[in-house]
Amino acid sequence: MKIQDVNRVNFGGLNNPTLLKTLKYIGDNNAMISSGVALAAGGIIRPLVTLSAPSAPKDNKEYIATKSISSAFVGFGLTGMFFNPISKSLKKIGENPQNYLKEETIKRLKGNAKNLKDSQAYSFLEQSIKMSSEALAVIPKAVLTCALITPLVKGLFDKKKENEHNNMSFKGLSDKAISKVFDSKTVQNFAIKNQNSNINQFLMNAKDIIATLCFIVAAKTSKTIDEKEKSPLMINSMLSTGLTIGLGAGVKKLIDKPMERFIDTFKKSNPDISNINKYVNGIKVLEPIVILSSVYYIATPFISTFLTGKLTNKGNVSENK
Repeated sequence: MKIQDVNRVNFGGLNNPTLLKTLKYIGDNNAMISSGVALAAGGIIRPLVTLSAPSAPKDNKEYIATKSISSAFVGFGLTGMFFNPISKSLKKIGENPQNYLKEETIKRLKGNAKNLKDSQAYSFLEQSIKMSSEALAVIPKAVLTCALITPLVKGLFDKKKENEHNNMSFKGLSDKAISKVFDSKTVQNFAIKNQNSNINQFLMNAKDIIATLCFIVAAKTSKTIDEKEKSPLMINSMLSTGLTIGLGAGVKKLIDKPMERFIDTFKKSNPDISNINKYVNGIKVLEPIVILSSVYYIATPFISTFLTGKLTNKGNVSENK
């Protein structure tokens, strides 16, 4: 038996074709995977956990649960709308970089790699740009989420509220526009400096903070949400984001070393794969999703809804049962 085959047996299962295919798909579609998890967990698990939280007024829990459902569906739709054209452009650039990027850019990002696709710096930038689709969706998501809360509460919990619809479209980004991002010396320096970091964790945290601030502004100025429900919604959003980032950072610190060892083992078990970064990216995308999802959709809603009830009760928010 060849040495390479022996190694594969020792690492058992990490070179499974289905696993490799799955990891590559996740790495190629990081933003949509993140939004897909948010759609499933935010649309079902989080609302159920929220509604089961004690010491919170019934109306508050219904609005907070509905906000989660609205945010999950709107986020998935908008991310897909922004992600698809960005992904298509990146695919064109990746397949024929010489047609879109300057020779100097290709040489600098390639570094010591065999080709541009094998470069960690290029892969880092590619992942960052794909994740930008979620950032682009933040403001319209906040507006649409607020607009849909009242009609959804009416439909789900039989509340008499007025409906309001917002429409928007996105024409996409040109291949040339994305190429300019790669050609930027500042962007290249940032990618080379941070190429070994897990950009997904940082971007997800940054996106959540910005999204929370946008939602608070949208909720505060909304004409369709009952005034007495605005404060609980805003307080719950701040608590949820703070708890998620704090608890998520703690969990990540505990698993950082084991994850590094796992990635190293994964690479050693697949020595003949040229574009290994594609698969490693899939692992790096999964890591923050698993951490933040377990915290955000299970632990956080229970704690934040409980605390929201305590805080808003002190503010003499009436309880409707």
